[in-house]
Amino acid sequence: KRATILRNAAQELRRRVPELCDIETRQTGRPRREYQAQLGRVPEWFEYHASLAETTEGAAPNFIGDPDHLCVVQKVPLGVCGLITPFNHPLLIASKKLAPCLATGNTAVVK
Repeated sequence: KRATILRNAAQELRRRVPELCDIETRQTGRPRREYQAQLGRVPEWFEYHASLAETTEGAAPNFIGDPDHLCVVQKVPLGVCGLITPFNHPLLIASKKLAPCLATGNTAVVK
């Protein structure tokens, strides 16, 4: 379910890149062409972490050196994560923090 939500967010972000470029340019004063390049990559973060959310839960890597032991990976959400982003790349940096936070089942407060 988390992966589906993250993929839907990626699709919506990809659809709205031109609009988000305009907003980021007005907000920070940086050139629009920089934001076109940066924000075109933002959906990829959500897609990448959606894939991780689907593939790593319950994985059992080999325990090197001792066949009598079994390792199991289990993700346990931490709870609420505080994500602070700089003023000069707000959406890019927020996405890099928000995608893994949501993929692992946490909630976030973004400043």
